[in-house]
Amino acid sequence: MTFTARGLYASSSKEPRGRRGRWWLVIGAIVGLAALGTGVLGILTTAVSETTTDTTEFPAPSRLEIDNNTEGSVTLVAEDTDTVTVRVDVWSSMMSQPSWDTETEGDTLRLAANCSLIFTVFGRCSVDYEVAVPEGTEVSVHTVTGDVDVTGVSARVDASTDTGEIRLADVTGEITAESATGRITAAGSGPSAVVTSDTGEINLEDFQAADVQATSAIGAIRIGSGFDTARVRSDTGAITVTTDTEFQTLHATTAIGNIELQVPDRVYRVTADTTVGSPKVAVDQSRDATSVIEARSDTGDITITPR
Repeated sequence: MTFTARGLYASSSKEPRGRRGRWWLVIGAIVGLAALGTGVLGILTTAVSETTTDTTEFPAPSRLEIDNNTEGSVTLVAEDTDTVTVRVDVWSSMMSQPSWDTETEGDTLRLAANCSLIFTVFGRCSVDYEVAVPEGTEVSVHTVTGDVDVTGVSARVDASTDTGEIRLADVTGEITAESATGRITAAGSGPSAVVTSDTGEINLEDFQAADVQATSAIGAIRIGSGFDTARVRSDTGAITVTTDTEFQTLHATTAIGNIELQVPDRVYRVTADTTVGSPKVAVDQSRDATSVIEARSDTGDITITPR
């Protein structure tokens, strides 16, 4: 009796191939059920989503704090009024229920919004604030995912967002603004401006402050007139300063990015250093000058010209 190795191999290999096939069927079924479940959840949460609008009035505080930990935005306007009016537009779904509340402590009014459930990926959870305050109310606003707009406030303004733009308009007072991802613009005047963006442009061309500090990890920075001291730094992005008012010190630094400074036509003590790039200084210079310009770039051109 004779037999071949081919016959033995064929006989012994049939069972493993069958097992592998069954495993693929099991994996495919699991993936299919997961996709089906995700689709059903998405349909259900969309089908039962709803919106709510509520308006409330409060006695005027000295300070207003808004902490919006939803997907919503905050729009705040200062008016000739002696009360605070708060309008909330709420989006919720079966798996995503936002909550919002108020608290008064002394002369401070606090507004807070949160998402109570963890399945926000399956439905919108959002509270948008529209707030009217007396002009002299100090304001602090924070959002997680949403823009911040503040207009007309004649007091200190603190604004921050994780992901969103910050726009401050017609503000008279000290400002601080911080965005992890988003553009920051400000217009108005105040004693100081401290602005920071991890990823996003900073535009302070229309905000006049004696002391300006602007820092961006990734993003261009623009500064206008009115400062006595300005410290500006961008790790990756150009710096542009255009001023027609005299100042004491101007420090501008980039790791990667050009520096362009247009300043009043007078005498300065200038330092302009770049590792990779060309420095061009067209203003009058003296070691005894009282106005100081220091511009440094690792990679970028430096241009300093009179206006």
